Amino acid sequence: MTLKQLILSPFAAVVFFGVAEAQSENGAIFTPEGTIIHHWHDGENGGIAEIDIDGQLIRILTESGAHMDRWPALGNNGQDVTFISTRDGRWSVFSVGRRGGEVSQITRNYVQNLGAAPTPDGVDIYFAQTADDDENRFDILRYRGPDATLERVIENGIWPKWSPAGGGFFFGRGNGPETGFDVMFYDIATGHVSQVTNLPGDEFSPTISPDGIDLYFVHVTESGAGLSRQLLESGEVTDLELEMRMDSSPAFSPDGRFMVYANLVDGQYDLFRQELASGETVNISQSGWNNRPAVSFD
Repeated sequence: MTLKQLILSPFAAVVFFGVAEAQSENGAIFTPEGTIIHHWHDGENGGIAEIDIDGQLIRILTESGAHMDRWPALGNNGQDVTFISTRDGRWSVFSVGRRGGEVSQITRNYVQNLGAAPTPDGVDIYFAQTADDDENRFDILRYRGPDATLERVIENGIWPKWSPAGGGFFFGRGNGPETGFDVMFYDIATGHVSQVTNLPGDEFSPTISPDGIDLYFVHVTESGAGLSRQLLESGEVTDLELEMRMDSSPAFSPDGRFMVYANLVDGQYDLFRQELASGETVNISQSGWNNRPAVSFD
């Protein structure tokens, strides 16, 4: 099974990880105000929602019916939510305001788009797209907002995620059968790409702590997929013993106090909030507005 099949087919991904009928309220990000935006799906309807730190519903931003809205990201200085959806029959980039409203389609290029990462000012959007010359490879493109043009900036890359310090983004790249997938860093100013992780197995879905000290990523080995943390300065890696999907990553509150992530519980993925200082962990999927398990595949 190829990476493309694992990512683009939710059912294939479930089979890959040996999870029967996996369900989820994953795909979470924090807003500057400390609320959480995540995607949801109940088998008949789905979309993007905003909840508070305890899992209580604030508002539903989108409803996608039988389609899937996934991978939300903030743009336009936090005023817009960019996400990937199957609304047009393929994974494409869409956008909606922070308070909901009309959904706008960004890309219409008849290929699969994944993992949108808007620039903080919302002018450009970086995202992964199946390559023109190899449908099993993803490239990272830049959508230039002012003139609606596309430019390929990275060959062989997926899941871009901005550094809190600015100046570039982390992403995943397949570096061949010997080393597998690794986390890389792209410097916007110079165009230079550097390798950040180099572990046995594969490293996916990078996320940086708000202070820029720790890199979090999903480490996939023969025994499964779990969350790991790497100190960027020393390179020291710690296995956090949290089962994760390969296309999933944790989110951190703006003050650095909390981490929110999805973990497998009784055959479904629920959202958890962990206080980093104490390690206290709360399942906020069970305390929030949608106690009915939300079917999703992140």
